[in-house]
Amino acid sequence: MIKFFRKIRQKLLSENKFSKYLIYAIGEIVLVVIGILIALQINNWNEERKANLREQSLYQNILTDLENEDVRLNSALGQYKQHSDAYYQIYYETIGKANYDSTSNKLDTYNILRWHNVFDFVVTIKHKNNISEITNNKIIELLNEKVDSESNVLQANQNFNDFKDEIIIPFFIRHRIYDSKKAFQSEKYKFNPLLDNNFIRNNRLKSQDVSAEFDQILVELKIKTSWAIETLERLMRKNNEISEALSNELNEK
Repeated sequence: MIKFFRKIRQKLLSENKFSKYLIYAIGEIVLVVIGILIALQINNWNEERKANLREQSLYQNILTDLENEDVRLNSALGQYKQHSDAYYQIYYETIGKANYDSTSNKLDTYNILRWHNVFDFVVTIKHKNNISEITNNKIIELLNEKVDSESNVLQANQNFNDFKDEIIIPFFIRHRIYDSKKAFQSEKYKFNPLLDNNFIRNNRLKSQDVSAEFDQILVELKIKTSWAIETLERLMRKNNEISEALSNELNEK
């Protein structure tokens, strides 16, 4: 093809047809420019197609991770509700409207007073650096709202755990609530047996010199647990919104 154009140019020059040569040369330049523009457009289409594929893959990965995260959040929610049930049981015991069930196979009601909740988030940790690849403004907005919801959950969980460390445990030590003999009867070096070994002297919590302060602690535990449950449920609703938006976007492409 290049030889063909070169022969045309040489023929026009040899016949002193300069004006025709000039028109031809301009036409050749235009053809080259058009070819470059077409090549650039094709390259842009390919890059856009690759970006769309990456975005769709990202959406699918986020959807999968949202499912995994919801399993963890449901577990955390169940733990908080278990705490809340225990606090109500304990409160009704202290006012004589319920009896302590020592035969229960669940985590001991009184031991749960000092245990913490620990969990993490999958999606934000894993995909926070990929948000820039998302082009859907609605999904970006929902993910940003999710980060805000997670911040509330983490703060509520931190307040809950700090209260256990800073108030409840010192309270137990100060008022000699622990039954040291029972605590040291559990298997050496093993943590899990402590969960089932009731080393909390619940009768001591109901004694006159302790019960008034303990009732106030139960009130604060109820507040902190209720707020933690509320923030978790909000986050789970937000996750559902994101999942729905991602599914709709994938179905449209």
